[in-house]
Amino acid sequence: MLSISNVAEGKGAADYYEQKDDYYIRGTAQGGWFGIGAESLGLHKAVNGVIFTDALEGKLPDGTRIHRAAGGHRGGLDLTYSAPKSVSLMSIMVGDQRVSEAHTQAVLKTLQIAER
Repeated sequence: MLSISNVAEGKGAADYYEQKDDYYIRGTAQGGWFGIGAESLGLHKAVNGVIFTDALEGKLPDGTRIHRAAGGHRGGLDLTYSAPKSVSLMSIMVGDQRVSEAHTQAVLKTLQIAER
């Protein structure tokens, strides 16, 4: 399932994604940058908290500041791809990591299609 929400700007939003939102994964996964935009900004590895916070505030790694329209600034969009309960159960309770890996690959393929 796909859930889409707006992301506020600044440290408060970054803290949510770096700490409070971690209950979904309980430290088992690391966020990462994805896509052509990330590549063009030199973001190839795990998400760095400082760079993430700066990006939410409209500051790019090369020092460029994103223009703020008269209506304000939105930090970004959060696209959350949630696995069906059956996938979670098979992966966690039964211990079949192939199911979890298949979901991860499906999400990556979906992101590639969305980016096009």
